[in-house]
Amino acid sequence: MISAIAFVGLYFEFFGPSEAPIYFDRARRKVYYVYRSRYRRWVLFGPSRIQARVVDWDLVDCERQVTTGGSTVSIRQHEHLVFLMRRSPSDPTIGGFYVISGLEFPDALWEYIRRYMEEGAPPLAAGEVPPKARSGKAIDMFKALLARRHGYWAEWKDKPGSMVLQHLLLPFVLVWIVVNRLVVWTAQTVVWPPEVKAALGAPITEADLAGDTRHTLRAAARGDAAAFKPPKRKRP
Repeated sequence: MISAIAFVGLYFEFFGPSEAPIYFDRARRKVYYVYRSRYRRWVLFGPSRIQARVVDWDLVDCERQVTTGGSTVSIRQHEHLVFLMRRSPSDPTIGGFYVISGLEFPDALWEYIRRYMEEGAPPLAAGEVPPKARSGKAIDMFKALLARRHGYWAEWKDKPGSMVLQHLLLPFVLVWIVVNRLVVWTAQTVVWPPEVKAALGAPITEADLAGDTRHTLRAAARGDAAAFKPPKRKRP
């Protein structure tokens, strides 16, 4: 019974998107995201339907959702931000959604996004470093495991207790590695339209931040005289 439940859970992880980001385009007031349909190519079988979608910022609503679980002695709460995409200004039907899960401060994240899109706040918070460019290649866990052979006996000498525990857990780790590889190998490549790639442009680099004296790319620390100030709104 447990094996059947585990298989069903793993099955729905297969054939997912190779990446699932969400991008906020302030200049064009657009949101780009990856949508994974609940339906598969042949109803319940085959790959999921993956789409790279574009929606107007004005059609995006955000909800803070909390899932609660636990036992007789403890309670755990997991908070999420759920972006709901309406079909049109005249049709409030939800045509898509995007979830950011496991957040510690969901309200702060939403305020960060809202200020960026509506008040011209910098895309990077104070002290935040630019995101590193991804190579697009999945990490090979088998190679990472084989690399442990270097210094293997030295680890036995320095950390015998840790090595015993690692070897006891090795069968479970190997199962996880195989499942992880299957998820990666069955992932569907997300194809972004050329206009979306052009709109996103190049990522921010440290060189860009070095010349950003007005802090339009990264917020200044508190007390900095050059701290970003949002533009004043015109009265109606």
